[in-house]
Amino acid sequence: QIAIKIDPANEQAHDKYITARQAEKTGTSTHYHRAMEDYRKGMKDKAIDELIAEIKENPDNEEARIKLNEIESQ
Repeated sequence: QIAIKIDPANEQAHDKYITARQAEKTGTSTHYHRAMEDYRKGMKDKAIDELIAEIKENPDNEEARIKLNEIESQ
């Protein structure tokens, strides 16, 4: 992790930092990316395991839930 000091008086810098942090939190994780790669390689069970791990770490990741349901229904 990187420590960043932002001058609270600089509202523009603070707003950009908050926006970047929020985008980082809503982004997909390594588990999701691995799942998609495994799925493309035909490793359905491994992809399912990665998606389950993603959902455990990030229960609000609706994209991962949708993809898990899609793969499991095939």
